[in-house]
Amino acid sequence: MARPRRRKQPLVSEIEFAGERTESPEEGLDRAKKGWVQCNTCVAVGFSCKKKFAWSLVYDRDKQIHEETARIKKYEERIPNCQAKDDQEIAKVADLQDCLDKKKAQSAIMMESSSKARKRMSELEQKLYLANKERIELEQEYRHRQNNAVKMGKRIKLLEQQISDTSEQQIKDT
Repeated sequence: MARPRRRKQPLVSEIEFAGERTESPEEGLDRAKKGWVQCNTCVAVGFSCKKKFAWSLVYDRDKQIHEETARIKKYEERIPNCQAKDDQEIAKVADLQDCLDKKKAQSAIMMESSSKARKRMSELEQKLYLANKERIELEQEYRHRQNNAVKMGKRIKLLEQQISDTSEQQIKDT
């Protein structure tokens, strides 16, 4: 069996005014919301609470729209300024990117030249090593030949002495 639906009761059914209407719909709404006035008949004006509440919502929404419009206009006025700042920052970023690209290119060139210099240094060290090795070999050969020359000089002196002795011996014998 289906249950019968309960009917919703309005929060405030009607607002009663004593005498003339002295408040705006917004003020009436505020009073109704705060619970100051709750009654069953609307004496002076004849508006139902729902209509008054709806109009007060319309006024509130209109006020909000005006505030939002003012805020939007304020932001729209700031757009060119912000766009100019953005453009400046974009230009700075582009300049920095160009500078970075140049520095990277310089770095690559320096790395290449550094690599060439290291290679050249390695070649020179190899040549120096070979030159030192050859110098040592030549010095050893020089010492060996010098020793041979000294030995030959001694041998020559010895032979000259023997020749001289033999000559003297022959002269004495004759």
